[in-house]
Amino acid sequence: MRICIATSTFPADPRDTLASPFLLDTIEVLRRAGHEVTVLTQARRDSHEAPLPGLEVIWFPWRRLQGRLAEIDFSSPSAALAAASLVYNGTRQVARLRRTSAVDVFLCCWVIPSGLYLYLDTLFSRSRVPYVLWALGSDVNKYSGNPLACAVLRRIARRAAHLYADGHKLCADFGRLAGRPCEFLPTFRAFPAMNGGGGGVSQPPTFLYVGRHSTVKGVDCLVDGLVELKEKGDPPYRFVLAGAGELTDALRAKVERHGLTGKVQFTGRVSDEDLRGLYQRADCVVIPSRSESIPVVLSEALQCGKPIIVTDVGDMGMLVSRHRLGRVVPREDPSALARALGEFIAAPFALDGSGRDALLSELMFENAAPKLIRRLQEAVQR
Repeated sequence: MRICIATSTFPADPRDTLASPFLLDTIEVLRRAGHEVTVLTQARRDSHEAPLPGLEVIWFPWRRLQGRLAEIDFSSPSAALAAASLVYNGTRQVARLRRTSAVDVFLCCWVIPSGLYLYLDTLFSRSRVPYVLWALGSDVNKYSGNPLACAVLRRIARRAAHLYADGHKLCADFGRLAGRPCEFLPTFRAFPAMNGGGGGVSQPPTFLYVGRHSTVKGVDCLVDGLVELKEKGDPPYRFVLAGAGELTDALRAKVERHGLTGKVQFTGRVSDEDLRGLYQRADCVVIPSRSESIPVVLSEALQCGKPIIVTDVGDMGMLVSRHRLGRVVPREDPSALARALGEFIAAPFALDGSGRDALLSELMFENAAPKLIRRLQEAVQR
């Protein structure tokens, strides 16, 4: 099959490790199964480099905005114009690929905007090229409270050949909104741990956060929790914040203002090799998100054998509790985060090995790929 992955987030070059790196594993698995894969995504900067050898990536032009699409407020006139440009140019590119018979089926990562391109193309051209939707949390979660957006989501979903979501709760929510079945399809990237390490908890313990420094990721609540931890005894620890984003400057300022610079380290964006080193040296990984499904960082931490502290959003709380992988705290609760961190510092806990193995088996994309490929083939043959 000739598969086009339409996505609004994709690495701009091989060093771009925060832009949906799981898609690279998805592409590799599909290629190994003998399928031809193309990627369609909007331009993120003036120049790009394909993150995988031999991969064709179509970065289409639009009235570009800074920031991640899922976190941009499109209520201003300039942002609304940019959104219209994005949808118009994305739909044009879909139509071009359809007219040249370059694609057998589209796999849309994020219902909006990628699924919207396909919906509009089928609506105005009566295209017979099928599309499959893969909801990834920030699309359905962001728009679920907006009646107009829900109506658009529902229309996009009802024209799709099949629906997937990357979380069990998200599957139920998306299926209920669409009025049709939705299946679980995990986002996963193989992230083998470095050799060495595993010699017990370091002194003082080292915590690790990996991800964008954005409101939805809850990293501001995490830093508030560290401030509270200092006020309640200031136990010894080290915290590494990997990644970057719109909150980085404010977080740095708060850390400095509260005298935490000796304990909290900002790494900025890091390579995969450096990230492996951070995981190896960490004793516990913290995922403080306000909204989430099953984040890739969770499976990365498990592959590296690290216990985790997570907020009870999406599937994280259920999975961590069921498989005995760490601690679960309420969302947007710096005090609860501070308590969980303090408990680990006082008495470090480990994850359950059998629970870890069971969950990793469930989350591995390679295990889910054969069923996805069958669904794509069924869509093409209809």
